[in-house]
Amino acid sequence: MKTNVSLKKCLIIILFIPITIFSQRNLPIQKDFPLGKKGEVLKTFIEVINSQKNEVELLNTNSSKKNRNEVSEQIYELKALTGGITFKGIFKSRRLQENQTILIIEDKNYTLWRGISITFDNKTDYNIESFSQRLFPKQDEEREISSSKMIKIISKRVKKLADKDLFSGAVLVAKGNEILYKKAFGEASKRYHIANNLDTKFNIASVGKMFTGVSIMQLKEKGKLKIENTIDNYIAESWLPKEISKQITIHHLLTHTSGLGNYFNEKFINSSKENFRNINDFKSLIVNDTLKFEPGKGYYYSNIGVLLLGVIIEKLSGLDYETYIKENIHKPSNMTNSGFFDMDEPVENLAIGYIKTRENKYGWKNNLFKHVIKGGPAGGGFSTVTDLYNFMLALKNEKLVSKQSLELLWKRNTPYRYGYCFEVKNTKIGKQVGHSGGFAGINSEVIYDTSKDYISVVLSNYETGINTSNFIRELLNRVED
Repeated sequence: MKTNVSLKKCLIIILFIPITIFSQRNLPIQKDFPLGKKGEVLKTFIEVINSQKNEVELLNTNSSKKNRNEVSEQIYELKALTGGITFKGIFKSRRLQENQTILIIEDKNYTLWRGISITFDNKTDYNIESFSQRLFPKQDEEREISSSKMIKIISKRVKKLADKDLFSGAVLVAKGNEILYKKAFGEASKRYHIANNLDTKFNIASVGKMFTGVSIMQLKEKGKLKIENTIDNYIAESWLPKEISKQITIHHLLTHTSGLGNYFNEKFINSSKENFRNINDFKSLIVNDTLKFEPGKGYYYSNIGVLLLGVIIEKLSGLDYETYIKENIHKPSNMTNSGFFDMDEPVENLAIGYIKTRENKYGWKNNLFKHVIKGGPAGGGFSTVTDLYNFMLALKNEKLVSKQSLELLWKRNTPYRYGYCFEVKNTKIGKQVGHSGGFAGINSEVIYDTSKDYISVVLSNYETGINTSNFIRELLNRVED
């Protein structure tokens, strides 16, 4: 089966260099281009991104034939994403492969630094075989800004992004109990030109993993489980063979260190999405999964692992997952517009996800035939910026779990910036916790700065929405406490 490039990006996590390398300042950067043909190709690459010049010339003369179409699509997407780029240097590291170069740039749309990892083919050492990009920490020291200045910058930038059709969704920024900025942009339905509003329900993708992690801690507080227990105590062999489940603890599932993989596999892609509504429906996608490594000895972002946490929640609570979350997370958090909605039902004020494309005259296609028909423990539920803000307030104010449980949820358990179903990123004076989520036509992120007491929620029905959240995160790092 041929899988389109956009879907591939959402189904496969590609780490072109260990994540910890890109989480620091004072990194070794060469300020000049490499000498010779490779340097010329890199200059041409930047020229193509910065102009209306078609990428065909670059690809015909300086790219590997086998990946030419995919690289062409990536260049098209990078042009739209960045709005142009400024060369900052070449990242130097002994951990790079010989045919790998990391180009450091600053994009014009978001003013974010990015590392573009370009792999050249081994025969010529200058033909582009593939490339990928991710954020790179800014190496220049930036001035602190006031809270009011930050909000002005956010307001101006997000409007500019929306005007350029780079952002569609809703944004909320608050300090403690005070909401400083809240606004919606774009369309929930392009077909009927229905605008997004502040009560529009957006697919939050993996942001929902936080609900699963909190639920496990609630059950722990009630004495129904121990984090160090192996999951063969809760998971039937119809899910996983006992020789696998007896090696995996709940801790491993919470931290993505179980060695299990993902259910977004070829079988899922080739199946009707209508077959996967409830947790048990995913059993056929999981039963043959094998360990990628000995549990506790590595890290692999695993939707299977978090779905199995949902199986445990159902078994120990006696409730189906959806009901448990509604009663124990949504209600006590005053999340009145959140839930797990069937995508073949006419749910009101719900945003459709959109994917940018060159394949039709509209420039967009929706994601209804790509994503799950209904969300679950690993993600895919719906919420609003206000509801997720209320969730973070309830959580930090210990209305959902105790302070001791919060400390466990927000403790970095691996070098990969992950706690118990929470992303955990250290800052100069403390940490930021929350979760991001993405899929074709979906991007979302919730950030809580535990030291400065800022909460940011960005929900988007475009898959580039995370860049808006990254822009806000950079400002949160600079704002005066």
